[in-house]
Amino acid sequence: MPERIAVLGGGIGSLSAVLDLTSEPNWQQKYDITVYQMGWRLGGKGASSRNPAAGQRIEEHGLHIWLGFYENAFELMRQCYSELPSGSGTFNSWQDAFKPHSLVVLEEKTTEGWLHWPADVPTNDSLPGDGAPVPTLWDYVLMAFEMLEDALDQLHQHVPAKGKVELVQLVVDHYGR
Repeated sequence: MPERIAVLGGGIGSLSAVLDLTSEPNWQQKYDITVYQMGWRLGGKGASSRNPAAGQRIEEHGLHIWLGFYENAFELMRQCYSELPSGSGTFNSWQDAFKPHSLVVLEEKTTEGWLHWPADVPTNDSLPGDGAPVPTLWDYVLMAFEMLEDALDQLHQHVPAKGKVELVQLVVDHYGR
């Protein structure tokens, strides 16, 4: 008699656990798994779907950006897509579902209006989830400083020379709290 397992919620943590259990050989003889989810969408906070009536426009709970250094998440998605029968979904492969993009613009609503914070994230030739070595903590620190330098350069391009000192002071005052 298989062990009965009830999984409460269809978020990524629950689904990852179920995927791990069902990856075992002969898992059907070992487990009887039921996932209980409110509503029809799986994925928890990361749930999204396509609306055919709106030209396959994506509908989601909020913006979710999958950055390339989410190695484990991409490895999981690659595993899921490898187990799907060809042509069984909206996307035929994980690479159809995810498109590389290096420019991210975050926005902040202030009393004066919207501030735009563009960041051009560095790219490389690796594919996320391929098991290649990930950068070290020090590599990320250096990349963060490079991105900060680029962001400040972009801000300086839009500020008159006499206002640059005031801009730096404004940023320090606003974010230095």
